[in-house]
Amino acid sequence: MKFEEVRQPLVRALVFILIMAAIGFAGLRRAEGHIFYPVDDLGILESIDRVKWDKSLVLLTYGEAMEVKTKPKLPFHWVVKQRDGRYLVGFVAQQDGQEGGWWWEVERTLKLVRPVNGSEELATKYELSRLGKTVGGDVILAAYPDRAKGVLEGKEADEVINLVKQEKALILLTNEEQILRKTKGIKQLQGAVRVLYHCPQGCPDVVAKLTELISRFEKGKVVLAADSGITTRIKLVSYSGLTNEFAELDDVRILGFIQNYVNRWRGEIRGSHYLVSFTFETEPGLAVGWWWEENPLTKQIRMVNGNEAVGKKFDLFKAGTSPDGEELLGRWEIVRGTAVPIIGSLHSLCCGAPIKPPYRTDPPTSGAHTFNPTKWGIHQEPIFKEYQVRNLEAGGVLVQYNCPQGCPELVAKLESIVKRFEGKKVILAPYPEMDRRIALTAWGELDKFDEFDEQRVVKFIEANLGFDRHEIE
Repeated sequence: MKFEEVRQPLVRALVFILIMAAIGFAGLRRAEGHIFYPVDDLGILESIDRVKWDKSLVLLTYGEAMEVKTKPKLPFHWVVKQRDGRYLVGFVAQQDGQEGGWWWEVERTLKLVRPVNGSEELATKYELSRLGKTVGGDVILAAYPDRAKGVLEGKEADEVINLVKQEKALILLTNEEQILRKTKGIKQLQGAVRVLYHCPQGCPDVVAKLTELISRFEKGKVVLAADSGITTRIKLVSYSGLTNEFAELDDVRILGFIQNYVNRWRGEIRGSHYLVSFTFETEPGLAVGWWWEENPLTKQIRMVNGNEAVGKKFDLFKAGTSPDGEELLGRWEIVRGTAVPIIGSLHSLCCGAPIKPPYRTDPPTSGAHTFNPTKWGIHQEPIFKEYQVRNLEAGGVLVQYNCPQGCPELVAKLESIVKRFEGKKVILAPYPEMDRRIALTAWGELDKFDEFDEQRVVKFIEANLGFDRHEIE
């Protein structure tokens, strides 16, 4: 294993910059509930990466810092050497015949501790060479064994090591490293995701793959079980009740769903900014943890925890404290319907030709679509599916109804709701092909039901409206 930096932010594609410029700084809208998008979204992943490795100065002992920085990497150990009347203390691991890690100079009588890493003068003095970097970007210094004269053990060495361990200093930690430290001792939800499968003829390969995926998460956080009551091959159910179904094994999407509901990093698009968080559910539906705001164009990152104004802007509230007393922010998730996996958005000539790949739902929530959207507002005729998807991609919401015998009262109620959003990206139209009376669609979101429910319709529109989701391929 190398000390080299293993994660570098992806180079932002020119297409993404152009799309973000088109979205513009439209301002942040107060929306109800979490607005989640697929974990394979290029912009969201890059934003999460930048937040993870953004560095802050944190007051820690060197012992605490080393515990955080070396998990789960090579086996490190403390070593003490006497050099020119002083002590050279290292927290190192062996690599290619070298002792690579962190070093300090200690004056035992005065109890003075000085870090060597970051000091070219001290590194030169002790003949230490630059070896590489940690994942978090810390410079690793190395010493060859033939220069390791005067190695100490026993009581004297332990005393010097303790001086270093207990020395408090402002340490540069990445947000990822801080989270490793902060989440210790927090009671976290078990069984956050259930993975159900149904194979009447048996499917050992599927079960083996699902078992392997689940093994990547802390024991008890994901539950795998056979269920003859489901109507598809695989069904995922979050603790909050959000579901996703798969006719065939799709390990990328399944892994993404699990990651989104088990103590996780995730990102949301809120207006022209990203809201990145590391959260876990302390009770059904309550996401609690740490939050950051990032401007995806300027890459500016700022912490939301401890900033009351920003917390209010993103509808976050104080939800308790971590074991070390740090304020935790939370927000309830609102289940707005069933999340539907995103299909690659191919542009299609209109209209009615066989779609490949076929739409996953009816009405559709992603997939092939026209180059230009249809007009917003109230329609009297059904809208071609290719136009529906194009309007959803632009950040719209469609409210559609199916009344073969006519339903003027229902249409009047739906029109009344849609008129409240006049001038915004909302469409009302008939849709005779679906199996329910009312359907609400947004990009990757679907809710269908038979009985009119005003609050349900309004909340769906408010939670999904305005997020332009042009696909990056």
